[in-house]
Amino acid sequence: MAAVSYDVVREILVRLKDVTTLFRCAMVCKGWCSLLVSDDSFLRRCLPVPEKPCGSALFAGFVTKLRWPVGQPPAPCFVPAPRSVLGRHGLRVLSSFFPSARHAGFFDHAVPLTSRHGLLLVCLDSDPSGVLLAVCDPLAGMLHELPRLEHYWDFENTSRVGGYALLTDSDCSSFNGDGDGLQQRTRFFKVLIVTVEKSRVHYTLHAFSSADQSGWNTRSGVVKDEEDKNVSTMLRQHNAVVCDGAARWLLWGMAGVHTLDVSCKTGHVSLIRMTGVQLHYFRDQLHDHPYLSIDGEGKLMVLGLRRDSRELEIWTSHKDGRSFQASMLKLKDQNLPRKVDVYTCLGEKHGMILIKDNNKHVYVADLKTGVMHEVKDWPRSNGLSRRKTVPWEIDWPGFFVSQLASAV
Repeated sequence: MAAVSYDVVREILVRLKDVTTLFRCAMVCKGWCSLLVSDDSFLRRCLPVPEKPCGSALFAGFVTKLRWPVGQPPAPCFVPAPRSVLGRHGLRVLSSFFPSARHAGFFDHAVPLTSRHGLLLVCLDSDPSGVLLAVCDPLAGMLHELPRLEHYWDFENTSRVGGYALLTDSDCSSFNGDGDGLQQRTRFFKVLIVTVEKSRVHYTLHAFSSADQSGWNTRSGVVKDEEDKNVSTMLRQHNAVVCDGAARWLLWGMAGVHTLDVSCKTGHVSLIRMTGVQLHYFRDQLHDHPYLSIDGEGKLMVLGLRRDSRELEIWTSHKDGRSFQASMLKLKDQNLPRKVDVYTCLGEKHGMILIKDNNKHVYVADLKTGVMHEVKDWPRSNGLSRRKTVPWEIDWPGFFVSQLASAV
């Protein structure tokens, strides 16, 4: 019998929509495994992401520190979003994803920091001698403990926390190390930690790459704006947004609104002024602190939520990534007739924004439709803050690849 070409096999496999069946096909032989793993676009054809309801195929929920069960010390917990594919498990502590953790209290003092493509960056411990970080893959049950970083970290003093970013192989596409390509694609990550002084943009940048076993690389310098001027500003959002090949942190001050950009490939640091974003929204008491994110087309955007209503101001960047245009979105939820006095934005991921109110309720709002859904599986705990709450999305094709990597 004549051999069937891989082109024909590809057209057959692309019609399979079940993850389990695809996994079994990938285990038939090395050729089929390579066919499935080597092409991200092919996987996304096999595993399309439905737009409804509420982008739940990607947005899984959020990780935050809670006293749960009640009376226990606060620990990182995963809270599923409405209609999340992981919702059937309900609220669960983060340690339950990692049965092989070194000991039962491994995550007792951990604080979630940021997430990217299904990975989660957490601070395991912090003291004057430095900070201990880890990159976790909750679905795969794997974690990578990083070398201790000599960096003063105080979560009770927001000016000393600095900023952090988590990058993956798709962000740093210039990574072409030797060895097994499949393992590189599924295990590579980079962590960036940055601090910025207010008087002038003097930065200190710490970088760790899973491909480099030498530990943290540290450098510092002074960065000026496009007009070669020193700028007095402050870092206002600790978790970075990854957009157009750079990790970007939001800064603002008397000189206006800026982003501090660090190139994912080269590490080059630059300061970019954001024009069109109205500074008075950042200062008045009617609006929550603005939140930097990206929209569904990969464009930079800034979210400004009114504290006393469900109005959301959205500034979206043009192609140049520097000039922004404003629009207004009215959030709606017909199922919540109760009066709410104050709204607060906790974060955004993949078009879904997390919001809490002064009655300790939490909602997920769709930035396309404006529809809000209350998070039911929620203990209405005190202390929920933007700084310790991380929205978490799941890259299902990426997870599929990681499982193949662990099986072959």
